[in-house]
Amino acid sequence: MATLTAAIGKADAAARKTTGPPPGVDAATGEVAESAQPAAPAKAKAKRSPKAAAQAAAEVNVLVASADAAGLKAMARDRGLATTGTKVEVAARIAAHDADTAAASRSVSKRPEGTKRITVDLDPTRWKALRLAAVDAGLPAARLLRVCVDRIADDPGFAAEVADAAAADGGVR
Repeated sequence: MATLTAAIGKADAAARKTTGPPPGVDAATGEVAESAQPAAPAKAKAKRSPKAAAQAAAEVNVLVASADAAGLKAMARDRGLATTGTKVEVAARIAAHDADTAAASRSVSKRPEGTKRITVDLDPTRWKALRLAAVDAGLPAARLLRVCVDRIADDPGFAAEVADAAAADGGVR
């Protein structure tokens, strides 16, 4: 965990660090090209809670395990992040960006009235499969699970298939 936290810190530092003149500025004369656009002002970094840091670390693990270097660089480029560095550094940059974006868009609200909460114990393989599916879809894992429950309720054939697979599973793992 300490190594992963250090990697996230290095990636954050690498994302803030600039070398040489900004794009569109001549290094020798310091003149700005007409086509150059002014750089966006740097955002102040908000401190992350331990829970948010742990979630970012988990996302880094999933990204490093599931994506190749080219895929990670494409994801970073799509988010407007630096694409240089190791897979872990790029993944840490993506995770930090996603955590910051999610925290900014999250609103504090109570659970919708009339809903029930469940806890599901998953072995590491199933957890990883769920997280990868959620990352690939760009959706929360809970939303994917709700759709699966809806499909079980709406499709008797699928419900029977799921029940057979659950019976063959042999219990909780």
